[in-house]
Amino acid sequence: MPTSESLTEASLLTNLLTPKTKTRLGTWNIRTLYESSRSAQVAKEMRRYKLKVLGLSETRWNGSGQTRLVSGETVIYSGHEDEDHEHTQGVAIMMSREATDALIAWEPVSPRLIAARFNAKGRKTTLIQCYAPTNAATDEEKEDFYSALQAQIDKSPKRDIKIVMGDMNAKVGTENKERGLTVGKNGIGIINENGELFADFCAFNNLIIGGTIFAHKDIHKTTWTSPDGKTKNQIDHITVSRKWRRSLMDVRAKRGADAASDHQLVVAILKLKLKSYRDRADKPHFKFNTTYLRFPKIKEDFNCAVKKIVNRMVRKSAKEDKRQFIQEMIEEAETAARQGKMKRLYEINQDTIRQEH
Repeated sequence: MPTSESLTEASLLTNLLTPKTKTRLGTWNIRTLYESSRSAQVAKEMRRYKLKVLGLSETRWNGSGQTRLVSGETVIYSGHEDEDHEHTQGVAIMMSREATDALIAWEPVSPRLIAARFNAKGRKTTLIQCYAPTNAATDEEKEDFYSALQAQIDKSPKRDIKIVMGDMNAKVGTENKERGLTVGKNGIGIINENGELFADFCAFNNLIIGGTIFAHKDIHKTTWTSPDGKTKNQIDHITVSRKWRRSLMDVRAKRGADAASDHQLVVAILKLKLKSYRDRADKPHFKFNTTYLRFPKIKEDFNCAVKKIVNRMVRKSAKEDKRQFIQEMIEEAETAARQGKMKRLYEINQDTIRQEH
């Protein structure tokens, strides 16, 4: 994804985020766009909730590309490369005319990830829409997903405002003692394995999970309801860079949005605060992403690498100790020789021979 543009091109772009106006962004697992009139229905809801950008999960569109709807919205999408592949997964970003004019570049990463970069006042914005594997998925699937997601974060410009959102299939719960800088006190339920992976990813990348920091009724926090209506979870999330926390004004689920999906539309309201938010956390010079150590293969490779480094350090240390010992023996032998202490000189010689062997 291109990360820069000429001054002329930049001057022609509008701004997705500004300090003067509120911008509404949303994410929604709509279950499918692979049905007639479904795109029109989603676009209608997008206009009704006055969204500039709407990230979509589980679109079930294959291939990748850009299309414009009759109503004026632009859709960029990413699915399976093979057009004949079974219609599963798929992600997309639906944009209003204003957001389309602010679009700098975009990249179809995989059937689970799509990235876009927008112009904004003061700072540009990198937005990544996700559709994560379920909690029951294999470790390999989860590893592939988070590796690809991390690669997108790493390649985006460091100064950009980062927004990662989508159906993360992750319950982060209400317990935030160890993750207070990432997870707020207003989540729902108990954290699951996917939730731990997601929370660790956010902590590593200095992202805050918006749906957990605003106090709302549970009906405005739950994003998925089981077919029997008995189970409700908060698994769709919108996250932003922690230092831009003050720009995030609200995140809540919209129960009135209808696209025949068992997921709720999640909406965030942002108003850009150019003076970035600073918390009391001491930012380390180096960050260590321990999330991937949950995966057996990566853990094994890591352990092997650590052993090699430790062995190399031990050998180096042993050589230095030996060199220092010999130097001390030489100095002591010279002193004994000057003083005529032949017995001590003999002992030093024997000690040196034993050290050599």
